[in-house]
Amino acid sequence: RFLLRLLDMQPIAIVLVHKRKVVFATRYLENILGWRVEEVLGQSTEIFFPSRGSWESFGRIMYSALEKNEEHIFQWGLVTKSGAKRICEIYTQRIEKLEDSWLVLSSVRDVTEEIKNKEKLHEEKVAAEKESEDLRTRLDREVELLKLVIRHLPMGFGILHDGKFVHKNQRLLDHIGERLDQYLEGCSLLDRARKFHQEMIDIRKDSEVRYILFTKFWVEEGDYCFIITQDITDTVKMQKDIDLIVEARAASALSGERLALMGRLLSEIIHEINTPLTYMKTNLHVFEAYISGIRRWIEGLHVQPEKKMEVESLLKEASEIMKSLDFGVQKIENIVRSVKAFSRPKDKLLEEVGVELSSAIKDAVVLTWNRLKRWMKVYVNGHQILQDFEVPNLRVKIRGEQALIVQLFVILFNNALEAAMERRIKGACCWVDVSVTRDEVCVSFRDNCGGIEASQVSRLFESFYTSKEEGTGLGLWILKEIMNALGGTLEARNTREPRGFQVLMRFKRAG
Repeated sequence: RFLLRLLDMQPIAIVLVHKRKVVFATRYLENILGWRVEEVLGQSTEIFFPSRGSWESFGRIMYSALEKNEEHIFQWGLVTKSGAKRICEIYTQRIEKLEDSWLVLSSVRDVTEEIKNKEKLHEEKVAAEKESEDLRTRLDREVELLKLVIRHLPMGFGILHDGKFVHKNQRLLDHIGERLDQYLEGCSLLDRARKFHQEMIDIRKDSEVRYILFTKFWVEEGDYCFIITQDITDTVKMQKDIDLIVEARAASALSGERLALMGRLLSEIIHEINTPLTYMKTNLHVFEAYISGIRRWIEGLHVQPEKKMEVESLLKEASEIMKSLDFGVQKIENIVRSVKAFSRPKDKLLEEVGVELSSAIKDAVVLTWNRLKRWMKVYVNGHQILQDFEVPNLRVKIRGEQALIVQLFVILFNNALEAAMERRIKGACCWVDVSVTRDEVCVSFRDNCGGIEASQVSRLFESFYTSKEEGTGLGLWILKEIMNALGGTLEARNTREPRGFQVLMRFKRAG
């Protein structure tokens, strides 16, 4: 009886067959095919098959295989008592011959969902491979087009890798001639410490001095250096302040190129994240179901209480880990949605129904809480935010997209946190105060972390401008771009009491 109970608890059905009739079955058969044990005993196994032809075909193949081997595994289509089709994995093993017929032991497992999942994953893989191939084709076309453009550029252009040219156009040779490699050996263009650099050289050519402006910038991805040459002889002769003009042009080129490179890189990252993110979500749900199944199985076993408690503790810990992983996946999804939303046209963003401001502030606090709880107190309309993340219900919606509004507050919280951590501010606080008019929602975000130098305020929202050693100079620039996309306004200033920094944002009210 103990062995029968143990077999009944297994997540497979065990069936003993003689002369193609059921002589023994476990109760799990009802979970798979809907038949109770007492209903199938003595019955022909034909009741499990969709047709007599399918039943006969299976019998021929099975008995032929068992004559050669003691055991064999099949995947075969069966039907439930109600007529529903299921795909099952059937492991058969011959026991002994009785009355000229094998006594066959079979274990039956429902693999319908597994096969569907495999087919779905295969379809996704094929689609991903096709998309990758299409992307490669487009990139090849773009590379050829780029080469054509480079050949006809009204300036010299070359690409360096490991100190040697891998590509250069004719105009570059016209500007420098055969002296190109000799010049590069001793010039500062190969200085890796300077990511972007310009310098002017004079070259005597046909008894005439020509002034060539060299521009270079390093791209870390792939260790490439881009060289641009321009003949500025006429400009040098006409303008005495050529150095100032070149410096301004270089600064503009730097921002444009770096933003373009970052945009392409970000698009590739978002594309690459989506597929593994889907796999992670699917596997998390499957693993969670496994844990639930193991817990149910353990509850039915007769084991020592302390052992059962030990297993239950491990299962609980595994469930907590699953929740943590699920939160991480959701965070990645929010980041992906934020980047995609930021790329939408402005009018599409303003078509959004509306974002609950309380919800957006709460999401931003949750995302930054690990550092906030150690360094800074947060108040929303005078209410301190604690571990339960309870944010006052502001009862107001603003026009825009949830992920972008959350990103605004994440940037502001991170900036305040970095100032508090860098300056070791004791009792650091930030206050989020919201006021509402008929058409606008005004949000004041201020801290007590010392503010910034007055000379820096006017440049805060410029791209790549930063006063921090490891800063990117993109945080407040992104803040400004998001506010522009949402049709809002933005102001920044230092505060005296308490001494800190304040950002004022005005959003269009929704609803």
